[in-house]
Amino acid sequence: MHDLCDQLTRQLGLLGDDGTDSPAYALMRGLVRRHVCRATAGGVSPRGFQFVIARSSGYDEREEPEYVYLSRFEPL
Repeated sequence: MHDLCDQLTRQLGLLGDDGTDSPAYALMRGLVRRHVCRATAGGVSPRGFQFVIARSSGYDEREEPEYVYLSRFEPL
């Protein structure tokens, strides 16, 4: 997961690329989609989902997480 997040955030640094065409984005989208579908099986299905990549200071709760990337809305 760490390598996948690293690859996606590196893609963001390329000349205005939002990363959505990258293999890393496709893999992350697929993983999150699968989790959402399994978590909502047999219940009300959501219209879609988004995911966020964040950096955390770990156990130091005095520091808020830094949100690095928020995906676009992905319909189901």
